[in-house]
Amino acid sequence: MPLFLNHGDAMAKVLFGTALLALSLAAGATAEDHRWRSLKTRKLITFDFNCARTDSFPNASLSKIVQRAIKSEDRGGPTTYGDRAYAIILQNQRAPIYFVPTVCGATGNCMWRLYAIKPLKYLGEINGQYIYTYQSSNGLPTIVTYGHISASEGGLSTYVADKGKYRRLGGEYRIDAQKLNGHSMPKLLETAKPQCKDYGG
Repeated sequence: MPLFLNHGDAMAKVLFGTALLALSLAAGATAEDHRWRSLKTRKLITFDFNCARTDSFPNASLSKIVQRAIKSEDRGGPTTYGDRAYAIILQNQRAPIYFVPTVCGATGNCMWRLYAIKPLKYLGEINGQYIYTYQSSNGLPTIVTYGHISASEGGLSTYVADKGKYRRLGGEYRIDAQKLNGHSMPKLLETAKPQCKDYGG
């Protein structure tokens, strides 16, 4: 014999489901806030592919290494690079770290390989259109990337250094300028200082 919910039971289930969704979103936001705790008191910088330059690429040290790291099916493609870098000192009194874009997509997102030169060391791979970070006096800093999805949507990914190599921390934090399918861009990232005049171009 089928059972039917009365109006009160149905309303209670809807309210319960709505409350669970709100708690889930709040928990996600809290978790992301925890990841970004180290950024809140820092002077953030941001850069993108337009800031990478061929004359900043340490060709003699990295050329063959980077080209071997690019998948064979991507080599020679119109959006494959590996011949330019954005160099930045991320640790006080240390040598620069080179952010090398390798393969980029139509929406502006790139795979970036990170290297230190003296001594030569591969520091991991990150993905995104815009990169946010800061200079650290104690270890490698957190890196946040923004990946473009559509005209109003994207996602933030957080990378932390583990045993000297960057790894992605958790899932993507969805951003939606219209606030329909995600959050608005965190204000702390909006304060980041662009590192070249062509940034965002």
